Amino acid sequence: LYYIGGEVFAECLSETSIFVQSPNCNQQYGWHPATVCKIPPGCNLKIFNNQEFATLLGQSVNHGFEAVYDLARMCTIRMSFVKGWGEEYRRKTVTSTPCWIELHLNGPLQWLDKVLQQMGSPALKCSSNS
Repeated sequence: LYYIGGEVFAECLSETSIFVQSPNCNQQYGWHPATVCKIPPGCNLKIFNNQEFATLLGQSVNHGFEAVYDLARMCTIRMSFVKGWGEEYRRKTVTSTPCWIELHLNGPLQWLDKVLQQMGSPALKCSSNS
């Protein structure tokens, strides 16, 4: 993984492919949010873009607290090594693969937190019945 100018990239330096599920990347390309991308050896993929996230955040503020809160899922990236998962694979979840990690992008999550604090409480109150 590397970060350049507000963008996060995953590069496969291994002899075997890596697999990445990035909601930010998937939205950028118009793919289904759960799409898992195979990154072959020697290749890379942009898996997060701060500018695109900022645009989404700005748009979401107009739709209320819940819309902004939902962007937290964009800040979580799942990655597996050697084995893929998803619709096109025998393994349907990342936890079914032998070796995987989940990345939480702290910078964008902190940004979301600040915006949510400024927005105040959500319109719908949470309860044990909700």
